[in-house]
Amino acid sequence: MRKFLFFVMAAVLFCGCDKEEGGDNLPCPVTEVSVPASSEENPVSPGSSVTIQGQGFTANSEIWLRAITRAADVQAEVTDVTATTVTFTAPDVSGEHNILLKQDGGEWILGVLHFPEVPNTPGGDEEEPAILPTRISHVRVTWEEDMTFVLRYTYDAEGRIVTITETD
Repeated sequence: MRKFLFFVMAAVLFCGCDKEEGGDNLPCPVTEVSVPASSEENPVSPGSSVTIQGQGFTANSEIWLRAITRAADVQAEVTDVTATTVTFTAPDVSGEHNILLKQDGGEWILGVLHFPEVPNTPGGDEEEPAILPTRISHVRVTWEEDMTFVLRYTYDAEGRIVTITETD
C-alpha cells in the first residue's frame, strides 16, 4: 500500500503542473515550422540570408540565436516577414545555436542552426576574457573643500593587502 501511495504522489508531482514558473506555458503561435538544414560539416555562413518557413509569423516576430554552450543571446536582423516565412541575416556567431522566436510576449525554440567553429586565438573575439584580480592603488577622500586625504594600498605576491597608508 505504501508503494502504491508513493507512486501516486510521484505521478501527481511530476504531471500535476502544466504551467511554467511566472506565467502560462503558451503554445508556439507558429506551426508547421521548417528550418534550413545545417550541420557541423555544412554550417550556415555568418552574413548569409536564412529563411524559416511556418504558419503564423507576424510583423513583430523577432529571431534570436542562443548558443547551446553559452548564455548570451544574439538578435538576428530580420529582413522580411510574411505570414508564412521569416528571413533574417545570420549574425557573426560560431558553434551550435537554438533559434528563438520572440513574438507576442513569449519565446519559443524553433530549431537549431550550426555555424562554423572559430578557433580560440590569442586576441580573437572568441577568446574567453581572463579574470584578473582588481587591485586598488589609492583612494582620495574629500570631505569639505579643505579636508582631503589619500589612502594608498600595497599588496603581497598573493594579492592580499599588506599595508594601508594615509596621507593628508
